[in-house]
Amino acid sequence: MKVVRVARSVVMRHLLFWSFVVCLSLCSLSVAWASEGEVCIDLTKHDFAGGEAVYLRGEVEFYWGEILSPNDFRRGRHNNPAILQIPGSWRGQEVNERSLPSNGCATYRFRLVVPPLEEEQEYAIHVPIEYSSYRMWVNGELLASVGKVANNPYDAQPSSRVTAITLRERIRKQDTLEFIFQMSNFHSPVAGLVTPMRFGTEQALRNYRFGITNFHYLLLGALALLFLMNLLLFWGRKEQYSFWFAFGSVLAIIRIVFGESDLLQNYLPWLTWSLYHKVLYLSSLGAMMSLFLFVHCRYRGYLKDSVVHWVNVVGLVLGIFFFFTPVAIFTHLRVLLYLYYVAIFVLLWLKILVHAIRRSELLSIALGCLALMVCMALNGLQGVFHFETLFPYVTLGTTLFVLIVICAMSWEFSYLIRKATEYKLQVGVERAELENKIKQLSLESEQQQRRYNSEQQEQRQQVWVDNGIAQLSTLMAQNQNSLKGLCEKTLFQLTKYLRVNAAMLYVARIDPKEYCTKLYMYAHYGLTQEQLENNQVLDEDQGMVGACYHDNTFQHVSNLPKGFMKISSGLGSCTPPSLLLMPLQSTAGVVGVLELGRFEDFQEYEISFVKRIAVILANNLTHTKNNEDYILALESTNQTIAQLHKQIEQQEQYNEQMAAELEEYRRG
Repeated sequence: MKVVRVARSVVMRHLLFWSFVVCLSLCSLSVAWASEGEVCIDLTKHDFAGGEAVYLRGEVEFYWGEILSPNDFRRGRHNNPAILQIPGSWRGQEVNERSLPSNGCATYRFRLVVPPLEEEQEYAIHVPIEYSSYRMWVNGELLASVGKVANNPYDAQPSSRVTAITLRERIRKQDTLEFIFQMSNFHSPVAGLVTPMRFGTEQALRNYRFGITNFHYLLLGALALLFLMNLLLFWGRKEQYSFWFAFGSVLAIIRIVFGESDLLQNYLPWLTWSLYHKVLYLSSLGAMMSLFLFVHCRYRGYLKDSVVHWVNVVGLVLGIFFFFTPVAIFTHLRVLLYLYYVAIFVLLWLKILVHAIRRSELLSIALGCLALMVCMALNGLQGVFHFETLFPYVTLGTTLFVLIVICAMSWEFSYLIRKATEYKLQVGVERAELENKIKQLSLESEQQQRRYNSEQQEQRQQVWVDNGIAQLSTLMAQNQNSLKGLCEKTLFQLTKYLRVNAAMLYVARIDPKEYCTKLYMYAHYGLTQEQLENNQVLDEDQGMVGACYHDNTFQHVSNLPKGFMKISSGLGSCTPPSLLLMPLQSTAGVVGVLELGRFEDFQEYEISFVKRIAVILANNLTHTKNNEDYILALESTNQTIAQLHKQIEQQEQYNEQMAAELEEYRRG
């Protein structure tokens, strides 16, 4: 029994030993096999702690037709992988002697060997918009799910989201990160990890995204500024090229916001994959058509209108096709859009922009279109030949075009400012000259107006004088039988016509008692009773009236002393401030004095009128006085003759009586 026990223990020890050896061998073989099958991207030479960020590129494991999870890899439930290069599309790749189509599903698996990080630093990955729906695992943890991954087109659903994920892994020494991407594509001609993924620390990627976002904001602001400027130009000048440039700026803004940046993708839940691509393609198409119409309208005459109409018709047909066709179809025919872009650029260069050599103002537009054409050609080539892109060519081309246009507009604006300054100076000089001319013309016009007004006033005054002379002359002619009536009626009419407040008319007569000339008041107006009694008869040298008569001088006196000559009315009496003394001189000499008083000063034309009336009145007074003297003399003669006749009759009667007495005496 003891021998059996010993033998049994020895056998057990050998079995345990060899079992350990076999297990160790199997483990080493499995490790060797695993090390041979693993694909790693070595990033240990990069200084991520210093802020460096890299694009992930290299060889990765590719499992076509399989949607594998980390558990599947741990349990070995997968086929042998193919090796593909990322970034790149799986379409056209050779797997098991088979060229892969774009539609299908697959799994990517790769490992990143990363260096350690400092405290409070974490790795992050930025995944742009991929043309396939995907789920991403990092070290067995699901971190991102964009769209819906499935192995059939009915359940698969793409999405246009951008993913920026922080890897919550504490990397304090050199370590390996395992990435697994489950992807499916049934809607796009490009499939797989096509766009480059950026890897680095969270702060580095945040700074990168911040810079890209600010760059996009600056570009969008420049486009918005160009839109407003051209919209204002179109509103003010109604230029068609301004409208098309403004419209193209709006479409370029939409293209950049949805296609080149991730400003809105993660904030628009209603933005489906189909709507995203339609907005992207239609905005690009509209921007190119707007550019073409802008150049054509800006420089007309180089391209026939019929060609422009056909280009627009083709563009509208393409736009309708892209709008009503499912995205899975028109994305396979996007080469039509690229051909249309090429046709537009060829027409612009061969028919319009080639004249930039002759006209310097076209040079900026030509350079901008050339830059945009080259960048769009590069972007189209990378889409057709499935090149990975590390640079946004469309954004670059749009930026160069906008910068060139802004520089051209700035130069043109500065040129216009200089011209405006020169024009302003010239306008200032011309304005000063024009103002001087206007002043001279205004002075001449004022002088002419004054002369005209003066002539009109003189004419009105002359008409007034002529009418007054005619009226008074007619009145005098009708009243030449009585000197008293002539004086009273003439003075009354004269006071009404001249608006005189007080008036006196003196006529020179010889006093029969003293045999000297005295001035008798024949008519008066507006005098008090006391003035009538004191001024009824004046000597020929008494007072101002006598001085006027004696010296035969005209007198116009203003600012008379208070109480000099009172004007009587129903409200009382007062002294007029202006007095006019006019001698009445006829052909026979001075025959009287006309005295007029008024509250207003006598004007020159009124004085001239009074002087002319005075002469006419003097002649009429002389004539009327002579008539009265003749009539008085005739009446006196008639009385003398009548007395003589009466005396003769009395003498005859006396003679007859004497004869009768003598006859009786003789008889007796």
